[in-house]
Amino acid sequence: MQRASFVLAILGICISWIILTGCAPEDESSGGTSDSDSDTDSDTDSDTDSDTDSDTDSDTGSECDGDDVDCYDDCWGCGLTSSQCEPVVNECLDDAACKAYYECKDENCCDENNNCLEGDAWAECMSGCYADANLTRESFEKFAAIDKCVACDVCTVSCSEKHSLDFKMCIPEDEANSPLTECYEEKAPEGEVACFSWAGWGGPCTWDTMGCKYNAECSKLDEDINATWEEANYVKLQEELFSAASEEVVTLYWAYMQCIYCYACTESKCKGDAGSKNCEEYESPFE
Repeated sequence: MQRASFVLAILGICISWIILTGCAPEDESSGGTSDSDSDTDSDTDSDTDSDTDSDTDSDTGSECDGDDVDCYDDCWGCGLTSSQCEPVVNECLDDAACKAYYECKDENCCDENNNCLEGDAWAECMSGCYADANLTRESFEKFAAIDKCVACDVCTVSCSEKHSLDFKMCIPEDEANSPLTECYEEKAPEGEVACFSWAGWGGPCTWDTMGCKYNAECSKLDEDINATWEEANYVKLQEELFSAASEEVVTLYWAYMQCIYCYACTESKCKGDAGSKNCEEYESPFE
């Protein structure tokens, strides 16, 4: 995302069915909302209700949103000041670490027109903000609530298909973590999200994913381990990688892996690979 999804955001799908169903409250990765469906059904019952109210709500999320509205240029800024999201914005700004992260993003990673950096540049900038703000899990969750409110409550039309890679957070947990859901993005059918991506980038494990990805040594360890899976002697290679890493880095790595495999994606097809993640040793911070 580039926005959420990181927040936070290196990878990125809020799929097309969200337009029909809206985003249910969740859980990021690392996900919450009010009804935002865009249905156009017209009830044809023959009752004699004489209600003459002039409600013109078109179920498009809010007055900020619409088919011809740009997600970031128009709806996002409007959403931040909307009645739905103003309370969560204020809650973040009342928290020193959350405020520092929020303001760093606006001042360093985006311009005054809400045009933000992309790709590696975005990730590097947000990584710097993450370090400088001295974020805690609690403070980060307050920041993440802002993105979830805007993307999943207010801008459900403009930020759905057009920017689906950014908003995996909006997918309901029971959809992302179901027995039919693929674990990895490359195996997921087009238009569907993989549980690993949902959990780590907007879902319940976003904080743990960031902890590793925003640490250069942990991120490198993750890359190196991924590169060993096709090798016949991958067990030995991985043991060597763990032995060479510091205890802090190994702890960050397992917090990230185990949150996804042992907590967030236990019903999805990630379940098949969970045996190598030492889930019996995992202590969930959510319970």
